[in-house]
Amino acid sequence: MTHHEEYVKSLEYALKTEQDGRAMYLQAKDEAAAPLAQATFQMLADEELKHVETIKHFHQHLADSGQWPELATIVPGEHADLVAGIATIFEQRGAAAVEAAAETADDTAAYETALQFESRARAWYAEHRDTTADEKARAFYQFMYEEENRHYELLEETLTFLDSTADWFAKHERPFYTGG
Repeated sequence: MTHHEEYVKSLEYALKTEQDGRAMYLQAKDEAAAPLAQATFQMLADEELKHVETIKHFHQHLADSGQWPELATIVPGEHADLVAGIATIFEQRGAAAVEAAAETADDTAAYETALQFESRARAWYAEHRDTTADEKARAFYQFMYEEENRHYELLEETLTFLDSTADWFAKHERPFYTGG
């Protein structure tokens, strides 16, 4: 198998993985009890759709030209908005999420499944990044690794919030304790 064929196959696998991830997140959103979990899973499903479109662009360019495109010419700017989306979810859910946190025992299993999924995706992209000789391919795999890593961090953060809301607020709100 040529390098070109290997790259095309890897993009086909990546596309299928992202499509499966989107389906998983939409199902998790529909089954989630907590509004924060629903919002998180919807945001991740939307992110997976962006990844699908990005991979399709890369796949098409590679199939048409036999060359990897420049990352900056294909990747839409919306991919950088995940960090802002994380902050928005917490801001919007604040008190409602605290009230719903007690209802999230079933949501925890969905988060753990999603964390495993994102962990496998990160490992796959890292492996391909680390074993390719093509700089453009490496840039693509690194970009996707970073995307999956942000997903993993979002899931960890919201799971901590849902499982240990008081601890989460203590960490992020930096309380001031007084002796008394």
